[in-house]
Amino acid sequence: LKDNHKIDCTLSGSTGITCLFHGDDDILVGNVGDSRCVVGGLDSAGALYTKALSNDHKPTDDEEAERIESSGGRITPYMYEGQPSGPSRVWLKEEDMPGRCMTRSFGDEVASSVGVIAEPELTSFKINSTDKYLLLMSDGIFEFMEDDKVIDLVHTWQKSGPTPRELSRKHVPQARRQWY
Repeated sequence: LKDNHKIDCTLSGSTGITCLFHGDDDILVGNVGDSRCVVGGLDSAGALYTKALSNDHKPTDDEEAERIESSGGRITPYMYEGQPSGPSRVWLKEEDMPGRCMTRSFGDEVASSVGVIAEPELTSFKINSTDKYLLLMSDGIFEFMEDDKVIDLVHTWQKSGPTPRELSRKHVPQARRQWY
């Protein structure tokens, strides 16, 4: 991104989540930021379950915060009229920028100057016969809906036969209603 002079990545970046299927039942999950991967299914008793396969990289995580602060960054919520508003964010030491809610991203030059890194966290997972759903979604969904709720909605909606794309699009209005 930095080498492409058509893209100004001074204050822009992104998070990312990906899965690599290998072997018969192994998944390798790579995560940068606060996008999330969860698996869900039905256990032997027929109860719906959810398991997170990634960790959110947020300023509230002690190890992530230590890296930011040791790199000269500051972690506080946005301040409005002297009062904290919203989640903890990453800022420059003496300036109210960039204000990122995540501690890992790629492409953001200002945030990277205070310890926001693009190094993915990798986790491995074995699929089993009861796993039915694998979801990779951004914080736009998971910030407003718990993992269990997202899997529950997919489980309920899939009974009417929508495609995976249609299922994912149904989550946006659900999350938007939670936001307001």
